[in-house]
Amino acid sequence: MAKRISDITEPESKLSEEKHDLQIYKTILQAQTEKIDVLERKLKATEQMAAAMKSELAERDERIESLSKELTSAKEALYQKEKELNLANLELDARAQTIEAMNQQLLAMNEQLQAQIQELDAMNEELSRLLKELENSTEKFSNCLEKLADIAICNEEKVEEEIKATLLSVFEDADVRILNTKGIKLEFVQGMVFSQQSTTMLSINEQLALLITRKSPLLSAEIKFLNAIAKLFNIFMQIREYFKERESLSEKVINVLISSLSLYEPHTADHAKRLAKLSKEVALKLGLDQRRAELVSWAALVHDIGKLAVDKEILNKPSRLDPEEYEKVKTHPVIGAQLLKAGGLDEIAKIVMYHHERYDGKGYPEGLKADQIPIESRIICVIDAFDAMISDRPYRKAMTIEQAKEELLKNSGTQFDPKVVKIFLEAIEEMNKETEG
Repeated sequence: MAKRISDITEPESKLSEEKHDLQIYKTILQAQTEKIDVLERKLKATEQMAAAMKSELAERDERIESLSKELTSAKEALYQKEKELNLANLELDARAQTIEAMNQQLLAMNEQLQAQIQELDAMNEELSRLLKELENSTEKFSNCLEKLADIAICNEEKVEEEIKATLLSVFEDADVRILNTKGIKLEFVQGMVFSQQSTTMLSINEQLALLITRKSPLLSAEIKFLNAIAKLFNIFMQIREYFKERESLSEKVINVLISSLSLYEPHTADHAKRLAKLSKEVALKLGLDQRRAELVSWAALVHDIGKLAVDKEILNKPSRLDPEEYEKVKTHPVIGAQLLKAGGLDEIAKIVMYHHERYDGKGYPEGLKADQIPIESRIICVIDAFDAMISDRPYRKAMTIEQAKEELLKNSGTQFDPKVVKIFLEAIEEMNKETEG
């Protein structure tokens, strides 16, 4: 029985072992199945990649085919360009030969130009010399004209001296003498040669002629120049006579005005005469020419002529003026200018008009400042104030000269032009030294 039981249990044991083995196989199979699934997925991915690569390869093939076609076209174009380049090279060779021939011609022309340049250099040197001579002549003529203008305005005693100076500025090596030819009829220029010298007579007008002597004979161009100078001399002498007549008339007009002012207010007229002398001296020291200095002097004489229109009671008031009275006094520069313009004295009128303007612009009638005010008016402003300060007035006593000087310095740059104050004070010092001497 034991054997039978053994026989019965043995198959069960084997069956159990087989089940166990089967389970192992099943597990292995399942693992293999999973691997197969993974492999299948990988295969699928690989197939997809292969398909993509196939598509990409197809595209590349197309690109290669397109590039091949472009390359073929490029080769054909390159071949065509090469043919064109060969033709261009042939043309360049031909042009090079032409240029070479032209270079040869240019070299020949350059040699000719060099020869011409040398000729031009020689001509240029000659022209430079001639231009220098022309510049010298032009400068002399310009100087001559400047000096001719001086003849019209210089003092009577300097006329002959100015005429001589004018001619000597042109003919430096000449001897010039003044001749009185009144009653003698002369041509403008007569050339006479004695031994090694040339003597030329130059007639200016009916009363005056010049005798010009020079070692070397005068050239025809110089004689023509003298003819022109003679005519210019005559013109400027006529201008001089006109100025003299005009000054005479102006002097008469001014004397009438001064006489009227003297009758109206004597101390103002005396004050004006003192100003006239000082203002001319200061004008000359400031560099104004003789004519402008004379104008300052005349303007100083009549600078207060407009006071003829101001009541005597106001002018001689012993106390300080009230605002209304002061405004009336302030009208006198404008009225004076109007009177002078009516007499044909426009230049003097302008000076009188602005002699109460201040350097800082706070004066009247227009509030001009600094260089806007005519220099002639600035001169009279300083001297007028100084003379007024050292003179007695109905409303105050005179200052001392030193006090007046201090006032000028104190107001220099505000009421007065500093430059004019400086020159005026220097002039006062010189006058004091002369008086003491």
